[in-house]
Amino acid sequence: MKGSIFFIILFVLSGIVYGQHEPAPPVPALPDMPGDTYFEQDAKDNEQLYLKKLSNEMRAQLQSIKELDEHKYYELLRQAYFNNMGHYFVNKEEKSTVERDRKINESELKTEILAAKYELDKKADKQKIETELRAILDKLFDLKEEQRKDEIQRIEKELAKLKESIVVRQQNKKEIINERIRDLLGKGSYLNWD
Repeated sequence: MKGSIFFIILFVLSGIVYGQHEPAPPVPALPDMPGDTYFEQDAKDNEQLYLKKLSNEMRAQLQSIKELDEHKYYELLRQAYFNNMGHYFVNKEEKSTVERDRKINESELKTEILAAKYELDKKADKQKIETELRAILDKLFDLKEEQRKDEIQRIEKELAKLKESIVVRQQNKKEIINERIRDLLGKGSYLNWD
């Protein structure tokens, strides 16, 4: 009886001692900075490099945004740079696709610039900006639809190859299974299981 009381007291005391611990130190507060400060600083540091990749027209349009809102300017500049990084190894078949992608990226940037002008420039001709925006979006829509059609054609070609592969594999089912058995038993040759 004395032994069981001893263990009960020991158990209660261990729970009290175990439950007492120092509270965790408070988490330090983060510096009060906008989330994209790093990226804006990167754009500032690399401004000339980023501008070099753009056409004169795009540089001029971006400059007009810089005069209205520097933060928006650096945001758009960085976006333009990464959208136009370029493709270094392009075959003849991909050239038209790459050119279309460049036009899409440039049009997207133009729409962002026009929207920023519409919002930021109180003296701007809002109707003219809206008309210009509509014309760019009309062309952009056509480019994106062309891109989707090309993607459908690519997928259809891939699907045709897969269907052909299934037919050939069904015709050679026994040989493929026999080859897999040889593979598993360490006697493989040239027909693949997958």
